[in-house]
Amino acid sequence: MKEVDVAIIGVSILDAKPESLDLGRADALNARTQQYFEVANILDDLLPQGLECNTSSTFGNGEFKSRQNQWWVGIEHAMHKNFLMIGQPVVERLIASRLEGRVHYNEHVLSITEDKDSVKIVTRSGLRNALGLSLTGTKPEMLWAVLDTFIDTDFPVCPEIITFELNGQSRVSWIPRERDLCRFYVLLEGEVTQELAEQSIKKHMAPYRVDFLKTEWYITFDVKERIASSFISKEGSGRILLAGDAAHVHSVNGGQGLNTGIADAFGLALRLAMALRPDLKDAAANLIQS
Repeated sequence: MKEVDVAIIGVSILDAKPESLDLGRADALNARTQQYFEVANILDDLLPQGLECNTSSTFGNGEFKSRQNQWWVGIEHAMHKNFLMIGQPVVERLIASRLEGRVHYNEHVLSITEDKDSVKIVTRSGLRNALGLSLTGTKPEMLWAVLDTFIDTDFPVCPEIITFELNGQSRVSWIPRERDLCRFYVLLEGEVTQELAEQSIKKHMAPYRVDFLKTEWYITFDVKERIASSFISKEGSGRILLAGDAAHVHSVNGGQGLNTGIADAFGLALRLAMALRPDLKDAAANLIQS
């Protein structure tokens, strides 16, 4: 696909961020995303930097109450039956290096117009808003605190996704990460701060001790699950396709945002490659519409 891009299509990526991510954001690649990256000859460079995880467990009342991995090891037609725990910054840097200077940071979209032959973008508003497409869905009143942190603890550390129960509720999840980093998701009521999130983690991990040595990244996420009214401009007949967060917004948990966005991008690349072949051009158009 890269050969097709370089020789024929050409790609220019506008990123509103001032530079490539340094810390935080998404934390895992699912089985399908790993297969996409294998096809793109990216996965081999990511595997040594990540942590494989295919087990989740529940901890409460001072002990592990359950442990399961059948959901992962039982996946059919998958070559990688696990999450690869790895930070989005690592993934971004690797992809940017393969794109050889075609990622342009600190570029915002002010307006976008199209005709039958071209699309014109004025840089420096969100793409979906510029196209007049709406988002519909739900917005539960849930605010998660998210920490990427290094800890010192006597808890029996294991490379598993651990959900902690306290008073019959599950409000803390621990995600193992590369570099011995720990990702915590904490659901709080009322005021949400890093200090309160750390206090909640300590309560859920009791009777074990946990000390926070260094927190690299802290943020709060307001959960919302929404989908765009259309993924293609001009009610499905236009030249502009939405993908990722512009098309669908997911819960912060489960790595849904990054992984679905990559699936969108891979699907588009596949369809563009098909469109360049005369014998597959009509099939590509039908796939894009579907």
